[in-house]
Formats: sequence, structure tokens, C-alpha cells
Amino acid sequence: MKTTKSLNSSVKRAVKILEFLAVSAGPMDLGDISRSLKMNKSTVYRFLATLMEDGYVNQDPNSGKYS
Repeated sequence: MKTTKSLNSSVKRAVKILEFLAVSAGPMDLGDISRSLKMNKSTVYRFLATLMEDGYVNQDPNSGKYS
């Protein structure tokens, strides 16, 4: 079973991604988000996929960028 600390850590990382996208000048690609937040690309991708599924993040079908 995960501890409360690890669960809170996941929530904080998801919020960090949302805050980053909210203040970006425009849509961002996965690599830019990952580098800017100093998070692993696969981790960022998993969070983005979940956030998109729930309607919090959009991905442009042509450019693949997130907003």
C-alpha cells in the first residue's frame, strides 16, 4: 500500500504540470514540459494522458502539443 506522502507527491506533480501549462505562452510539447519541470518524459506523459482523459488538458491533433 502506498503511503500518504507518495500519494500527495503524485497530486503535487499533476498540479505542477497544470500550473505550468496555465502560464505558458502557448501549447507545449512533451519534451519542453519535461525539461522545464525537470520530470521524466514518461512520467509527464502518464500524467498528461490522465489529465486529458478527465478534460483538464488538451492535445492538438496536428502538432501534438499540450495546453
